[in-house]
Amino acid sequence: MKKMLVIDNSLNVRESLRIIFQDAFHVETANPWQDIHSLLSSEKFDLVILGLGGRVGQEIDLLRDIAALDPKLPLLALVEQDQREELEGVSLPYITDLVVKPFNVFELREKVKKLQRKTLLSPYVRSSLKMRHIFQQQKIYFPPAVRHKLSEVTIKNKGTSLIPILLRGEGGTGREIAAKWLHFRGPHLDRAFLKLNASNLMEEAFMQSFLIKERGSFRPKNLGTFYLEEIGSLRPEVQERLMEILEEGSVVTPEGREVAINFRVIASSSQDLRKLVYDKTLKEELFYKLNVMNIYFPPLRERREEIPEIAQQILEASVKKFSLKVKGFTPDALESLKNYYWPGNVRELESTLLRSLFFSSKEVLSPQELRFGMEEEGVAPEIEEEEVAGRKTFMEVVKPDRHLKIQKETHFPEKGEAVFKELVKELAHEIKNPLVAIKTFTQLLSERFDDKEFREQFYRIAGERGDRIDQLVEKILCSARFSRPELTQVNIHNLLEKALANNRDSFSKKHIVFRKELKGNLPLVLTDEEQLHYVFNNILSNIHCVVSEGSEVSFSAKTVSLGAGEKGRFPLEKSLNSSAVEVSISYPSDPEGAKADGNYSIELFLAQQIIDRNLGLMETTDSSGKTTIIIKLPAATGSKS
Repeated sequence: MKKMLVIDNSLNVRESLRIIFQDAFHVETANPWQDIHSLLSSEKFDLVILGLGGRVGQEIDLLRDIAALDPKLPLLALVEQDQREELEGVSLPYITDLVVKPFNVFELREKVKKLQRKTLLSPYVRSSLKMRHIFQQQKIYFPPAVRHKLSEVTIKNKGTSLIPILLRGEGGTGREIAAKWLHFRGPHLDRAFLKLNASNLMEEAFMQSFLIKERGSFRPKNLGTFYLEEIGSLRPEVQERLMEILEEGSVVTPEGREVAINFRVIASSSQDLRKLVYDKTLKEELFYKLNVMNIYFPPLRERREEIPEIAQQILEASVKKFSLKVKGFTPDALESLKNYYWPGNVRELESTLLRSLFFSSKEVLSPQELRFGMEEEGVAPEIEEEEVAGRKTFMEVVKPDRHLKIQKETHFPEKGEAVFKELVKELAHEIKNPLVAIKTFTQLLSERFDDKEFREQFYRIAGERGDRIDQLVEKILCSARFSRPELTQVNIHNLLEKALANNRDSFSKKHIVFRKELKGNLPLVLTDEEQLHYVFNNILSNIHCVVSEGSEVSFSAKTVSLGAGEKGRFPLEKSLNSSAVEVSISYPSDPEGAKADGNYSIELFLAQQIIDRNLGLMETTDSSGKTTIIIKLPAATGSKS
């Protein structure tokens, strides 16, 4: 006998439906607030009847989740007459049919019969794999408050489906997942989802991303959602175009023809957008147009008590997907996970646990089995095999709520200890100077608060110094996350251009001029693209801080031969030949200005460590008022750019 699941908040309705269909189906009933997901996962049903009208938000969520779990499962919705118009707009994309309460028994039975004969049931059929993936991820990434906020957005009537949404939060908190979640739960799920990153987005590319060329003319793409990542990095001219789209609902084709567009704009940012508005980096009008619906994604460190549950969900999903044998965590392992800072948020937790599961041979993970991706050469101390039993885990050494203690029995290699001391010294120096400036202004603020110029100077200094400290901490955390390089063949010219584009706006404000001399036919280099991009960004950030306004910075790149001694110093053990690409960056030194303010050299220090440990050779020299940085990277065998 076929099985039917009846979900309704009224016991009377549930029992009535049981009686109506008990001859044709084995009928099970449930309240909407029960664990319907587990029930659907453990049992196979041929039809679901869901009553809408009580807890509307929860029931609409449940309706969409059922459609995501099994796109081919027939769904019949029961709605109240006075709520029919409101609910049709948000429920029609997910249901197979609809009946108004109070229902006619014979009409209801006829509709159920028709459902059994239908073959095409739900728009979710077209994107079932994507929806399943997003459904699983939202359970892991989103805290209850975010789920509630997303539900509020999605249960509004169809007319609100084009209202812009702003997603705020750090990287790794699930902003893109939320954007896709909103797309697939909206009335335009059968249209395309377009994602663009605002960094370095040019005006022409932005405008043409909404158009498609057919038979020599342009027409608008069939978009349902336009997701713009890191809106705070959008160029001023692109901000203007985006405002026009939001206001007018149209774009102009390259032929000069105006065409209407109809999609929702979702923007995200990890930056403080109000500060960008204050700094005139982001147009105030655009901010208010995007900030109609605002959802904040808290960092994982603010959700410590949720981490054990999140970790268990990740474990269960990974075990099922990869057929692993791990069953759980020891209490100490869960405590270690709770105490870590998680700069990469849920994305980093997911990566850490997956790595730990792959390499563990035990059924229950202890702190010793947790692989945080930082116990690599140059970060964790080398320990002889006989000392492994007494080895301290990474979490025993680095916990945010404990003082960092280098104990006598922990033996760092001589070079590693020197590197660690240098890092601590540089970090202390760089943080102390901004704090001194802030403290000085704070002490004077009470007596000079009425001085408008002084107040503005205080706000500017405090903001700049605070941003500087935050920037340094982020760069150190980013550096610590890098492990062994993932080597690929990289075009050095393209990577340099990308780094320069990332920093072009800040350099323009100081009127700094770039001179480039890049030799033609440069070979590709064998390197880790992400780590080398981090190195270039650090060097450019350092240059921006130390040079005076109007300075000239020169770049050159050429192919050179490696000496025997140089080749022996390269950290890469494979695919080395006798040639390398040498990148030279020169800029004027400013000992009176920059060095007096700490020299901002921690960025060069971090760049040096990444190059020396993973990528190649780097040397910095100061001569005749000029600083020159030379980086040598191994050329990929037999390649040309």
